[in-house]
Parts: sequence; C-alpha cells; structure tokens
Amino acid sequence: MKQKCSDCSGMGKITKAENYKLVYWYVNGGIPVVVCKKCNGTGEVDHMREIFWDIDGVTRALSLKVHGCYPDSWFHKSGGFSIIEHVDKDLTILENSEGTEYLPIIKRIDNPTFITRCKVSWDEHTTRWLSKHLHEYTVNYTRVAEHKFEIVGKDGLIVEDYPNFDEAYYKQVILVRRPYNEKVPDEWCYKGRSVKEPSDLVKFLEEEGVKLCGKIG
Repeated sequence: MKQKCSDCSGMGKITKAENYKLVYWYVNGGIPVVVCKKCNGTGEVDHMREIFWDIDGVTRALSLKVHGCYPDSWFHKSGGFSIIEHVDKDLTILENSEGTEYLPIIKRIDNPTFITRCKVSWDEHTTRWLSKHLHEYTVNYTRVAEHKFEIVGKDGLIVEDYPNFDEAYYKQVILVRRPYNEKVPDEWCYKGRSVKEPSDLVKFLEEEGVKLCGKIG
C-alpha cells in the first residue's frame, strides 16, 4: 500500500539538500534537482498501519484450556462457571494455556504490541505467559474494552475476537472468527475484515506491508 511522501509532498524532489541524498537528475537543460531521500524520487512511500493484537482468543487459547473447546456462545459456562470465574479460582490457568494457531504468525513480527482487557489480578500472570512465548513484545492492559481504541489510534488496526464493540470500531478490527462470535445479535463485527485461518491473516498482514521474519514452524 502506497501513500504520498510527506517530505516532498509527492513531488519526488526537494529544494534543500540537508539530510537528503545528494543524487541529481539533470533536467531542463542540465539543471540539477535534489532527489528526496525518503521516497528516493518516486513521490510515494510504503504506508504501513500499526497492527495491535488482542490476547485471549487471538494469541492465547484460554477457552481451550478452560472449556476444552471454543464454545458457541460468548457467555458459555462449563460446570456452572464462566471462563472468568474459572480463571479467578486458579490464576495459573493464564500461564499454562497454549497458544492459538495464530501465535506462530505473531512470533514472526518484530516486537508485537498487545492490548488486552482483563482484571488487574490477571496482569502479572499474562505477562509471564507472554514472556514464555515471545522474546520481545509490548503489552497494554485496560479494564474497559473500548479503551483499546485509544491505544490503537485513528489509523491502527487490532486483531480481535470480541464481537460486541459498537459498529464504528469494526473499521479498525481484523476479526478472528470463532464459534462464540458467529451468532451475535448485531452483525456489525462481520462488516470489516475477518479471518478464519492463519493463511487469511498472513494475506491481510502482507497487504498492510507488515514484515514477517522467518518461517512459521
């Protein structure tokens, strides 16, 4: 994806040589023009929106650890307890859960940034889980789901499985499809991008210009 170079306003050339390549095009009878260093004279640069990652359901397979499956309802209970209630009884579940099928992709991204809504008591255990699986990362904890978008900003995207944001937020969501977000009353979450398998996500990331290091596996 390309956008107009901000340094030269899309012209590909500038009038001041400071901090730019001293490379010349000879035009108009041999008059030298300094080429913009940022875009190398093309007038365009790659535009890469910052990608953020939710944790549970996207990166960590907490439902598989607690329920043994991805249930068909966001409010599913097993043994009479919700996923939050199960975890609150044993916080080590957070550290002992496996990664999702998308974790190998996230591992290929340099210093991925996570945003997760959870209880304060979950923070330390989630940080330990991340450190177990990733060498470098940034994590943001929030207590209100919609506050994630204050971190994402106007131009960022978040890979997310939550189906109950207000409609406007899904313009900035890549939705990971799970059984529990397939039957929500409002279908706003399906109006934007969505992925059903890792290859779908890789395609979206490549379209956004995200560099993946190494190979999956």
